[in-house]
Amino acid sequence: HTSPLSFIPEFVIENICEHLLMVRRFNPAHFEQVGPKLGSILMVILGFIDQPGLVRNPHLRARLAESLECLLPCHEVQGQPNNLGSYQRQALFQDHKFSMRIAPAILHVFVSIEETGHAVQFEQKFSYR
Repeated sequence: HTSPLSFIPEFVIENICEHLLMVRRFNPAHFEQVGPKLGSILMVILGFIDQPGLVRNPHLRARLAESLECLLPCHEVQGQPNNLGSYQRQALFQDHKFSMRIAPAILHVFVSIEETGHAVQFEQKFSYR
């Protein structure tokens, strides 16, 4: 039985990751504005992280984990208060039906990166950590 997700080219997944990273960099408040739609983004990311057969490229799997970081609630940084708010992102990680799958999925990604052979150099593994 083949998953329909297996027909999505990896460059599309890469584009999704890049988009999320750009939104975080240039308009992080947008994550709060989309509210409940964050759950769909989380499900897409988890869908590809959780199934290593769908994304074989270890660099792309690490990018998915980095994209997941975009959804994390904002916290105080060096004593400066967070002015963006993070209610929607907190609710995502606390109340979403798949929130308990996040930690095991991330651990699996990084353990699999560590176990890869020479395809991923030490410096790259270190940056993913």
